[in-house]
Amino acid sequence: MLGHVDSGKTSLAKALSTVASTAAFDKNPQSKERGITLDLGFSSFSVELPAHLKESKFTKLQYTLVDCPGHASLIKTIIGGAQIIDLMVLVIDVIKGVQTQTAECLVIGEIVCNRMLVVLNKVDLLAPEKRQVLGQNTYIPNRSSDGTFLFSVDHCFSIRGQGTVMTGTVLSGKVSVNDTVEISNLQATKKVKSIQMFRKPTSSVKQGDRAGLCVTQFDPKLLERGLVCSPGTLPTLYAAIVRI
Repeated sequence: MLGHVDSGKTSLAKALSTVASTAAFDKNPQSKERGITLDLGFSSFSVELPAHLKESKFTKLQYTLVDCPGHASLIKTIIGGAQIIDLMVLVIDVIKGVQTQTAECLVIGEIVCNRMLVVLNKVDLLAPEKRQVLGQNTYIPNRSSDGTFLFSVDHCFSIRGQGTVMTGTVLSGKVSVNDTVEISNLQATKKVKSIQMFRKPTSSVKQGDRAGLCVTQFDPKLLERGLVCSPGTLPTLYAAIVRI
């Protein structure tokens, strides 16, 4: 969910969601103090399959919402969220119209995403039946468990008695409980103790899944954002010389 600051992205995400996950709805104390979104917020809701997808093998459709900051100074965080999306929701304040960051978000969307839904916000409180608009624009992305495991980490924190949890999105491949993974920039390997998807335990996750991987004996302060992969598959680049 992208848009100009104060366009109502977080309020819209909260109205739609039934499960709040990492940093959802401006949990960060600094976000509450400043009144703006400062970090990527994740939440989800599930619906019945839209009519045009009834023939698929699925019975329910889960939407994972990524609430991105709208402030210009947080453009790196915005791009970090845009890299993992299948459908871009561009939120526009109908009173103020298209603003500076609205145009910037359009540029980001053109680069990283082929599908976009425009939401004219603050017209009225979002009624449940209006979710049908999202359903009509939904498709089932092609997902594969083949290839090298690559996981984009957006948050890392410890849970007493459990270990360290790295939350993020699987960019490629698959990982299961008891698999060994590598934190590429630290060149550290860890065994996956447990996996959760929106507070529900699961034995494995694959490309496109939003998940939390729990490992032990790892200091969360060492990793804020980064990549986790299959051991030895992602070389680390420390410097480069580029001719422009």
